[in-house]
Order: sequence, then structure tokens, then C-alpha cells
Amino acid sequence: MTPRNRSTHRTVNPDGIGEGVVTTRLVHASDGVPLAVHERGNPHAPTVMCVHGFPDDHRVWDGVADELASTVRVVTFDVRGSGASGHPRRIRDYRLDQLADDIGRVIDAVSPGRPVHLVGHDWGSVQAWHAATDPAQPHRIASLTSISGPCLDHVPYWIRSRLAAGPRGWKDLLGQWKSPLYMGFLQIPWVAPLACRLGLVDAAIALAGHFETGAPPQACRRTAPATTAAR
Repeated sequence: MTPRNRSTHRTVNPDGIGEGVVTTRLVHASDGVPLAVHERGNPHAPTVMCVHGFPDDHRVWDGVADELASTVRVVTFDVRGSGASGHPRRIRDYRLDQLADDIGRVIDAVSPGRPVHLVGHDWGSVQAWHAATDPAQPHRIASLTSISGPCLDHVPYWIRSRLAAGPRGWKDLLGQWKSPLYMGFLQIPWVAPLACRLGLVDAAIALAGHFETGAPPQACRRTAPATTAAR
């Protein structure tokens, strides 16, 4: 990697020890899309790599990374279409196989020859599951921690088990309606791209952020609009 593809900055660190240094570099995906990767902590310790969900970027992990950096090496990155990473315009550039391959490329770049502990949240968990169950990737992943995100292969089995469990299982199923809703919606042909291009997805994100944080909807809008990923 050339020097211009690397940068180093310091986070607020009252103890003044090494984990306050964050190094940023670009790793290129198999299709050439640049991925912005951020590293901190002990470079000789085991690596924990965190994958964010939608519509976040790597910053959602900053608090966790600062807590872990004193004992392990922490790697976060902007998934394609978010943050400082590339924003491909074609829908097919966001296929799950490609997203899982991106994870593998980042692992190879930051921890060649040593598997990482993979952590995913929300849509990042779905990507991490897909990478962890890929027959070509087991040597890259030492463990997987999934937060609020399923393996899509498991979802039909879980739904059937809940339906068969009677009223209590049906309640469990209804209680999950919000979690996978946007994942399913964004896969509907024609409808999802149109909603993104019209700004409806960004408006929904801003409104949800307003109800969750109390901030004005304008302050909750994504810096990289969803239309980027839908064209």
C-alpha cells in the first residue's frame, strides 16, 4: 500500500498510551472498490474486526473499539456504499457474495495468516454470517459474534419453528417484524430502487433517527444518500 493510502490520527486518550492511535488505509475489493479500513490497539494481539450495519458507517463501533483497544487489535471499516469507502452505482455491486468477499479481502490485508474474531451488527451481522459460512473463508475467521442480525439461511427454519409452536411462537414472530423489514424491502425489484431514488428511504431513516434521539430529522439524514446504492 502506498503512503498516500495511509493516514494516522489520534483519538482522545487520557492515558496517552498506544491504543489511542488510529491508522486508516484503503483496501481494494475484488472489483476495485476502495474500502476505508481503520485500525487501533496492539498490533501483536488477536484481531477483532467489526462490521457495521445499515445505514451506519465504521463510527458506530468507536466506543466499543476504544474500550477494546487496550487489550486487542481492533479493525473497523466502511462497508461499500458508506462512509469513506467507494459507492458503486450498480445494484449488483451490493450482492451478498460480494459483501462477504469484501470482508475476506479486509481480513487478508490486516491479518494475513492469522484468523480474526469477527463481530457484526444488524446488516453487518448478515454479511459476517455469509462470510463465516463461506467454504472458502473458514481459515480467515476464528470466531463470529452476531448482534441483532441472523444468518439468512437460518431464518426459514426459525420461522417454521415459531409457527409450529402455537400462540407463544406467533408472538415471537410478530415481535421480530421490524428487524428484517428493511432487509426484505430493499430486495424488492423495481420498488426498492424507486423508493431510494425518490428519497423515501433517506426520509424514513431521518424520521427513525428523530424518534430515537430527538434530533431534528435533517440532522439524522445520511451523509451518503441511499440513492447511491440504488442506481
